[in-house]
Amino acid sequence: MHVEQDVAQLEEILRETDSFRLAAFHNITTLCGSVSVALNVFGGNITAEQAWAAAELDENYQIAQWGRDDEARVRQDNMKAELDAAVRFLDLMSGPT
Repeated sequence: MHVEQDVAQLEEILRETDSFRLAAFHNITTLCGSVSVALNVFGGNITAEQAWAAAELDENYQIAQWGRDDEARVRQDNMKAELDAAVRFLDLMSGPT
């Protein structure tokens, strides 16, 4: 169910974000299909693994219903690698921990 939300907080976060982090945010949003998941990665609330688990919920349901699709699995593996790279990029931008 759609819940109407104020976008002012999101706009503020995006305005305060430099271009490099914004590029990573875009990639994470696109790969996960969720601004909410991307915001949680961006805020350090979840890991890349947790983000991917959330993003793959529907894919896993489809596999359970219809069986494994090898071409889709290759595509998902490539998307997971891209997500890992985007999160790693964010980590590198944050400096040593």
